[in-house]
Amino acid sequence: GNLDYSKLLVDFPKRGVAKDIGSWTTDPKTNPWAEGPAINSFLARFYPDVCARAYSLCGEPFLKKRAYDMLFGGTHRGYNAKKMYPLDKVIMWVNYMSDHDGQLDYMLRTFYIWAHERKDATPPDAVTDLAVAVTGEKAVVTFTAPADAGGKAVRYQVKCSDKPIVDYVKFLEIFNNFQEGEYTNWWMAANLSGEPTPQAPGTRERFTVSGVPAGAKYFMVRSFDDSSNRGAVSNLAEAGK
Repeated sequence: GNLDYSKLLVDFPKRGVAKDIGSWTTDPKTNPWAEGPAINSFLARFYPDVCARAYSLCGEPFLKKRAYDMLFGGTHRGYNAKKMYPLDKVIMWVNYMSDHDGQLDYMLRTFYIWAHERKDATPPDAVTDLAVAVTGEKAVVTFTAPADAGGKAVRYQVKCSDKPIVDYVKFLEIFNNFQEGEYTNWWMAANLSGEPTPQAPGTRERFTVSGVPAGAKYFMVRSFDDSSNRGAVSNLAEAGK
């Protein structure tokens, strides 16, 4: 809820997690807003829109909530203050008091996504029958076009790696257990090119993508709909199996 730009502790108590001074010196159950230590909240005021813009591109609810949390926590605490402003009051983000005028630029998208509900918040279904055959730097992928209850799929994204691919949440768990050398997260997997416009749900898709790196044999696909909702990752397909 409160981010401090000068005192960060990384990889404690869990590997892959960075915590500010308030987060590691207070009990989140009894003091969720970390009152006591002096925290400037500079970063929390500057970067909620990173999460908000990501939400605009993929529609994943936790990003919308995280943008709100950063804005709320950062703007209800004064610079190097030890206490929160009253949590039922509007503080900096409307009455706008700031030591850096640029902060307003990094709040506007957060306002927008909370003021304008997505007309379609349902992502396409995940592909469950992906199969792949590789020849050189090209791969033929086949699967059943997914349904989308709220709209229609308009784009596919196929990725590959020389190691099994997992989504972001699963990779955090793997990283914390020191097993990241055995896997690739979705974001780090290689992007391919040549994905066509999706056909009607239930249609058998078969197309060729290019740019497969040498040694890559694991593939995944996910789809985006006409409201920029991103579907979950597909089954993991190993070339030739």
